[in-house]
Amino acid sequence: MDENTMPAVEVQDTDLLDKDQYECAFHLLPTIADGEVSRVVGEIKKIITDHQGDVFEEEEPQRFTLAYEMTKAIEGRSMHFTSSWLGWVRFSLSRAMLEGVIMEINHRNDIIRHLTIRLTKAEVLNPQRLFEKRSEPATVAVGDKDAEASGEVSEADLNKSLEEITV
Repeated sequence: MDENTMPAVEVQDTDLLDKDQYECAFHLLPTIADGEVSRVVGEIKKIITDHQGDVFEEEEPQRFTLAYEMTKAIEGRSMHFTSSWLGWVRFSLSRAMLEGVIMEINHRNDIIRHLTIRLTKAEVLNPQRLFEKRSEPATVAVGDKDAEASGEVSEADLNKSLEEITV
């Protein structure tokens, strides 16, 4: 191969090859009003797009009770929080630009804490939602209601109910 000929692999768009997929999960201050949360998320997404990133998925923040108290220094005072608005955004970005995004997010006073991770291909294809609505568990009636109240169920009723729920 001479200097003017490149293998096909090297001719690919290097901009796409340099972008990784990330998820930034964040706890916003609980003092942010319900109507203002989407504005704050929009500002986080703008930080990403200002650094040539592309936001491709998000979960709108929901109120969340923390497992332990978090502390954040705001205007020279230590503030303690037991709840927050918890949400996340997923985006693609070159590794070289990631540090700038993290630095800008670090300087925001309305974010208690955040974590940015690089996603695997499997994680990109199968996002896990924190506040996904789950359906009610199915209930199965077993036998006579009076017998159930007394705690007694005949073996025949039990077998019949098991046959109904098994395929």
